[in-house]
Amino acid sequence: NAHRNLIILRALEAVLADLDRAGVPVIVLKGTALAATIYRNFAVRPLMDVDVLMRREHLAAALAVAARHGFH
Repeated sequence: NAHRNLIILRALEAVLADLDRAGVPVIVLKGTALAATIYRNFAVRPLMDVDVLMRREHLAAALAVAARHGFH
């Protein structure tokens, strides 16, 4: 869990930084937010994906940022 979570959290950090630069406000939800804030050890909460909340009008810009990072 620790290794996978670290990979996911590092990728998320990079994507969130680019979303911020693109003016796309997002809120990280559910497991990823809990792993980073509630659990004392981020390896305790297995992560498989990342859930984010954003306004519909930012979707195209967010998808472009995600694509630049290799996500689809």
